[in-house]
Amino acid sequence: MGKVTRKVKSAARRYYARFLAEKFQRRAAAEGKRFFFTVVIPVYNTEEYLAEAVDSVLTQSTGLRCIQVILVNDGSQDGSEKICLDYQKRFPNNVKYISQPNAGVSAARNRGIEASEGVYLTFLDSDDKWERQSFFHVMQYLEKFNFPDVVAARMNFFDARKGPHMRNYCFEEDRILDFRTDYQAMPINGCQAFYKRTAIGDKRFMVGLRHAEDPLFAFDVTLETQSYGAMTKPLRLYRKRAAEDSVSDTIVSDPYYYTEALDMYHDTLIKRSMEKFGTVPRYVQHMLLYNIAWRLREQPAHHLHGAPFLPEYREHLVRILKVIEDDVIADERVSDLWQKLYAVSLKYGEPYSRLLDTLECSGDDLTCVAGGQRVPVSRTSLMTHICRIDFITPEEDTGTLMLEGTIPGICLSPEKVRMQFLCNGTSVVPELYPRRHSSIHFAFDDADTKLYQLHFRAVVPLEDTLGISAEYAFACGEDTPLQKMELSFGLFSRLHRGFDGANYSLHDGRLYKCRDSVLYVEKADESVRQQYEDALEKVMASKPTDREWIGYRKYALEHLHDEKKLWLFTDRMTSAEDSGEEMFRYLIDHPVPNVETAFIIRDDVPDFERLSKIGRVIPYNSEEHLKALLRADMLISSAADREITDPFLSNDRFIRDLLHFDFVFLQHGVIKDDLSDWLNRMSKDIRLFVTSSERERRSILEGPYGYDEDRIILTGLPRFDKLKRGDRVPTENAIYIMPTWREWLAPKFNINAESADRIQTKRSDFLDTRYFKFYNGLLSSPRLRELAEKHDLQVYFALHPRMGAQMEEFYSDDRIHLLKPETFVYGNAFKEMKALVTDYSSVAFNVALLKKPVIYAQFDFEDFYLNGLHTADPGYFSFEDDGFGPVVRTADEVLDELEKVVERGCTMDGTYLKRVDDFFFTPPPGVTHCELVLNAILGLKKHSREA
Repeated sequence: MGKVTRKVKSAARRYYARFLAEKFQRRAAAEGKRFFFTVVIPVYNTEEYLAEAVDSVLTQSTGLRCIQVILVNDGSQDGSEKICLDYQKRFPNNVKYISQPNAGVSAARNRGIEASEGVYLTFLDSDDKWERQSFFHVMQYLEKFNFPDVVAARMNFFDARKGPHMRNYCFEEDRILDFRTDYQAMPINGCQAFYKRTAIGDKRFMVGLRHAEDPLFAFDVTLETQSYGAMTKPLRLYRKRAAEDSVSDTIVSDPYYYTEALDMYHDTLIKRSMEKFGTVPRYVQHMLLYNIAWRLREQPAHHLHGAPFLPEYREHLVRILKVIEDDVIADERVSDLWQKLYAVSLKYGEPYSRLLDTLECSGDDLTCVAGGQRVPVSRTSLMTHICRIDFITPEEDTGTLMLEGTIPGICLSPEKVRMQFLCNGTSVVPELYPRRHSSIHFAFDDADTKLYQLHFRAVVPLEDTLGISAEYAFACGEDTPLQKMELSFGLFSRLHRGFDGANYSLHDGRLYKCRDSVLYVEKADESVRQQYEDALEKVMASKPTDREWIGYRKYALEHLHDEKKLWLFTDRMTSAEDSGEEMFRYLIDHPVPNVETAFIIRDDVPDFERLSKIGRVIPYNSEEHLKALLRADMLISSAADREITDPFLSNDRFIRDLLHFDFVFLQHGVIKDDLSDWLNRMSKDIRLFVTSSERERRSILEGPYGYDEDRIILTGLPRFDKLKRGDRVPTENAIYIMPTWREWLAPKFNINAESADRIQTKRSDFLDTRYFKFYNGLLSSPRLRELAEKHDLQVYFALHPRMGAQMEEFYSDDRIHLLKPETFVYGNAFKEMKALVTDYSSVAFNVALLKKPVIYAQFDFEDFYLNGLHTADPGYFSFEDDGFGPVVRTADEVLDELEKVVERGCTMDGTYLKRVDDFFFTPPPGVTHCELVLNAILGLKKHSREA
């Protein structure tokens, strides 16, 4: 009966949508228009997404009769035109096609306006789409609110990023938003709005403005009414591409973004406001601030560092900030506290750290002292007070429960925060400690302080039944009442809040659940699981996108008590030949009783077939892979990227409580830098951390990684066994040049790519970088060619796999060879080469272990280590004092040192030989690195599978 009722209701909705569309089409005819809606879609090289965008309009529940689609091809050079012509042929009455030479998105939209035949116009980017019921809901709204000039809809992200747009707070109810009272209603994105054609009149998108042209157009159209209609139901879907190659993603690499864009958008808003109102209204101030807030988040693109226009860019932003009133900054709802404080710092020319020290909270106002007076920075009511619990660890021996976690988005020192947990009504004050925040940067490198994330550690008395909540206050006196915090849960907590009260976790003899930001903990056994699982399944079944994960949960529960253990091994998802493979091979030759093994790698790369001949290999990101992780007791890998440790990504919330594997990090290379931003326990929870020297081990134990001593083992890398076996000898005079990657230059990553060669997307600005110019200049140098010919050398250039998409852009000839990462065998190369030229890469440790010459080419040391652009900070290892070869800065110096190396027969200098002997850990005679790692794994106290 339920299914029949749903079918009847669905049919009724479809009928009513068509009825309303006919009614609105008659209204259009009465106004002399052919259509009620015109959808203008500018098209430029988007053949991959275009059909999805057009279909989202042509399949609206209203039917086609009231909709016109205008496709404006702005000089596309891919297959977009063919797709456009196909739609025009299939829908001749509804689809109009216009082709023009490339003139930019604004010009394309303007052509669409001129050709439009609808009462209302909307603009859809050719990689976005509308939900199927959207136009029906727009018509309902228009009828209810008497056809406003402009109406706007909510936006949700999809593709590489999912979830609601941060400004959907404007669309919490159907209403007319007046900018004079609801000044945060602006800006609106031009593509989320429907404009009455008569309201547009002769207004057009500003040609030449390639950033923020949408809100400027909306500002012009609404200048007279200073209002628009806010709709709750229509939903525009805004694609965030995994490749990050859209205009909004790449514009930050263009000098235009730092020069003309400010003149054309910000200064135009100010000028037109002064002409119209004699002042800059608060809603325009908010438009300016909203755009500037994004600019304050990141430093300018790396290749623009030192550009002569950047000082003026900074001063221009300061001039704009001075137009914005202090309380407009304080009331802004998208920015975090640190951004607002930085905006005040720039506006008043005050050091950030000084403002931070003067923060005080009184009522809803968070203020600081700037310009000799106390000014508002933020409103506490706008700040989400989140307590993220990352680890929940019962200690039965001591009768305590350890809670560890993070207070995200605040970036205050512990002295500025008061916090407590209420545990069955009893106060427990946690230890608060800061850790450097790697994901936040100031826009300009003259900022006088670094930002820190605040963490906590609390020991709670463990009772049979516990109710735990969190409270805190910041920048205020001891008598200020504490506010309740919203609980959230990190990946390793085994809990997630996304299931409307149906979330739970059952392990270690206790039941954990969260209701209304209270964590409940009680003794329980496996007998209670089914009732909680039934409730969770009911919630998951209510959403089509969630239903498929019910099957994964059932699979995990079916295998919860398997006696046979499963150990998974991996290196990178597109290649092996590292410590993961070496351990995999060792376990095949030295099987552990009651343990199955499997290797994870993509099935479209050469290593998949090769490894399949020796053991079980599972395709990366396949259903088999995800199910294997749900069964796994160990994940043993030389890589620690999230696509390896958590390929579920945002979907981990469906199965987080059932993941129980220990992560053994074999390391891709010896750690010489401070990588705690990346490899800290809150991010990775490494159960065994393999190291190769006592100095390396101590640096991790004593650094801000957060691991206890028993987790850090001194065994050496398993791949060292392959280097020491001596089963291959050099076969030719080969010099290898092997630089590491750069975070600020690396191509974007898409783990869901259809094929391995599409995982990375090339950077369009790569040829302009110092990195490319240095190495391409070295490879194409006549001196290198002469050296190679004189000594009959072959030179091999191997980019780091994270940079592999750019490989074919480098110079090569009959002596200079480019090695593709997906086919390059590192272990063999170390033994075959005569000498190595690298920069900061850990590959130098492998070559040094074989006592072959190393040259460090470090032309960008400041960017790599000191300017916050890469993932590493300087650590215990000094290249000059501890390195295994000379450090040079220029290509000529590289060639000078390379000539010396070749002239002495490619032998390592005595100074560096001693450093090698002093650095590396050496296993006892007859013992391999793999054996030591295996013994450490077998000695682990396992996570319990059972309650």
